[in-house]
Amino acid sequence: MNLEGKTLKTFTLEKAVGDTTIFMQCVPSRRGGWIYALAENGSLYCFNMTTTYKLENTVKLHDGEVIGITQHPHRNFLASYAEDGTVQIWKV
Repeated sequence: MNLEGKTLKTFTLEKAVGDTTIFMQCVPSRRGGWIYALAENGSLYCFNMTTTYKLENTVKLHDGEVIGITQHPHRNFLASYAEDGTVQIWKV
């Protein structure tokens, strides 16, 4: 989205019949090459912003319910935190 509220790009999943994946949070990588999208199912969806604008990878983050994700502003690290009190650091 730009500063005027215009949608610039939309990312979607190719869903199977009955699949209702809902994104809860999205964060860009520190250089803007990736969009990391956290879904209600606890999976992280990684979209490539530099070439294909397509889904490149999916990772199950925690066994329990994931609350959120955050990207380090200066390093290639992503942190995920869950309802069970765990925090995981991912090198991206």
